Amino acid sequence: MEEFTKVLETKRQLSTAYHPQTDGQMERINQEIGTFLWHYVNYQQDNWTDWLSAAEFQYNNKKHAATGRIPFKLNFGRHLWKGDLMVQIEIPRVEEFMKELQKSWEQAINTMEEVQKNMKQQFDKKRRNPQGLKIDNHVWLENKNIQSNRPSKKLDNKRYGPFRIAKDIGLEAFQLELLEGWMIHNVFNEDLLI
Repeated sequence: MEEFTKVLETKRQLSTAYHPQTDGQMERINQEIGTFLWHYVNYQQDNWTDWLSAAEFQYNNKKHAATGRIPFKLNFGRHLWKGDLMVQIEIPRVEEFMKELQKSWEQAINTMEEVQKNMKQQFDKKRRNPQGLKIDNHVWLENKNIQSNRPSKKLDNKRYGPFRIAKDIGLEAFQLELLEGWMIHNVFNEDLLI
């Protein structure tokens, strides 16, 4: 996979289940689209795909909270056409158009970097101190996201283990040596380890 991403010149963003902090922007977009669809789908919720193009249009035609700009305008240098035939169309010279587009991009990038810096500062304020976990340490695993066949979660084990840390994945994630027969992915965020 690493070689494949190098060929495509993309950067992998590894994450673990129930830990969406690694891609907050995508999580925010999904939340916006979900809220839009929630308002328009029918009771059986079987027509949500019919509304996706309208949701995309709505999202791309709304000011982005981080940049203060409309995504469509940042991509194409103009506003979406909404069918208003009475609007007079100005045709700027290509050089002026490209300068304005470049200026918009630079402002959006600067604003996004500032927002990301502020978000990191806010996140770091709430972040507890890292536990200093290392390979070969033994840890307990919280049962927060683990399904068991016991009838009552309240009476179930609160944590499982101890398990040996087999690998430090990075991004506060660790691979554990689980018991045979466990049918779950063996990489967990450090928030679930004690």
